[in-house]
Amino acid sequence: MSLLVALDSTGLIASEVKIRAYNGVYFARFLKNKLFPKLPGPRTIIMDNCRIHKTPSVKEAFNASQHTALFLPPYTPHFNIAE
Repeated sequence: MSLLVALDSTGLIASEVKIRAYNGVYFARFLKNKLFPKLPGPRTIIMDNCRIHKTPSVKEAFNASQHTALFLPPYTPHFNIAE
């Protein structure tokens, strides 16, 4: 089971639970169908360097939107916002 969440300084923006693991196609669908419609104006989406965040379908989703992707530097516990 996988849980995908999008947060900002105000709290939870979008979430989704999936029985199987995510891949680039499912992640792009989450962006297009759940996250992007809830974001007012252009936003910068900060993501880690997970392989599925850099697939062609995710790049296409960002190119078709007004939003941009910003990737965290390679993993270090000092910069990992999730921990």
